[in-house]
Parts: sequence; structure tokens; C-alpha cells
Amino acid sequence: MISLLSLRVATWNVHSFIGTDGRKEPRRTLAVLQELDADVIALQEVECHGKDGLAAMAALHSELLLGPACPARSGFGNAVVSRFPVENLRVHDLSVAGFEPRNVVDLQLRVAASVPSVRLRVLATHLGLDARERRSQADQLVAILDDTRAGPADITVLLGDLNALDRQEFSVQPLLARFAPALPVRSFPALLPMLRLDRVLVLSPAVVAVATHRSRLARVTSDHLPVTGTVVWSGSGKVAVDAVRRAR
Repeated sequence: MISLLSLRVATWNVHSFIGTDGRKEPRRTLAVLQELDADVIALQEVECHGKDGLAAMAALHSELLLGPACPARSGFGNAVVSRFPVENLRVHDLSVAGFEPRNVVDLQLRVAASVPSVRLRVLATHLGLDARERRSQADQLVAILDDTRAGPADITVLLGDLNALDRQEFSVQPLLARFAPALPVRSFPALLPMLRLDRVLVLSPAVVAVATHRSRLARVTSDHLPVTGTVVWSGSGKVAVDAVRRAR
């Protein structure tokens, strides 16, 4: 029986592989993903078409076990990199009329290294720029969380760029209220991070410690910094909060 499980997760808006120096270098993105060394990584603005995008996707697939890359907007979308096998995949449309297409990748993963294995549900998304649009998307995500067709999960994690400024957090409050409290961190813009757009959220009884990844390469590879989270979960339903504090 599992007494305590610790997972490293991350979210990163990769800006179509275009760095703060204006250069488009997918291999640089791959190098930062290797720096993160996370069990599950959600990516936003992954270029899915064109020579550069396809080459990057192939590199990710061969070297980092890329999960599905699912276009949400014209030419790019959301993807999940996972060390764990995918048991179930669904893609939900979050589009709001009059705004850009958006979606959420909904994965059921099996943490096969644990005994017994733990079911991990990951929702990876990128919400819209308008507060009204985000409010609709937040409501849709709450309904998706409650959808029992996804199957039971021991741990549920939402990763993504919520695009909500501090003063506009009301637009995603129905969603945030469902998750364990986690202080957001500043991740945008990468060279001088001031805004808390990128989030790692975990359903109770798991807890999470969140941080930005500020390596020299990360600061130049995208206009967002990656955000990482250490998720701690107890099979008995009790969380060792001290374990999270030690992981920071």
C-alpha cells in the first residue's frame, strides 16, 4: 500500500518555439524540457504544422515520450509530455463564439512505478484573452471535472496558461475554487516575470508546491517561463504537507 507519492509536473507556454531573441529553435525547447525533468509536462502554443513544428514534434516523440499534440487554434495547440502510459484520452472543445478556438486535453495516466499503481488525471489547457470568454471556459472545465465518464482518479491536476491577470482572477474563480490552495508564481514575461498566468492546480487531498524554472536557457527560449509543481499524495487520504515544504 502506498504511504506517500511525490510527482513532479510542469506547464509551459512554448510560444511556437520562438524565443525572446526572436529566433525559432525547437531544439532549444527540447533542452529546457530536459532541464525540467518532470513526470508530466503540459505545453501550450505547440506548433503542429510546418517543417519546423513537425521536426520538433518528432524530436519530442522520440526523446521524451510525447503524448498527443492536439491543435486548438490555427497551426498550434496543446500537448502533454508524460513518463507514464496513457490509458485514456479525450479532447474537449472550450471554444466560445466570436473568439479563437480553444480546447483542453484530458488524459488518464497510470503511474506504473507505484505499487499499487495510481491513476493520475491531467487536464492541459490554454484559456482565452477575454474575461467573459474565460468565465465560460472555467464553467465548462468545472463540468468536465465532474464528468464521471473520465473514470476514477486518485490525483487530478490541471496545468496550463489561464491568461488571468491578478485583477481578473474572478473570471476563473469557479475553477480555482475547486482546487487546493496554491500560490501562483510570476512567469510572464520571461525576461522580467510580473504576471501569474501559468498555473499548476491539484485537487485535494493532494497538495502542491509551485515554482518558476528560471534557467538562462528558459529565459530566452519562450516569452513564458515554465512553472513546476511538486505534487504530494498519500494513499491513506492524508497529505504530508511537510513533504511539500521540504521539496521547495
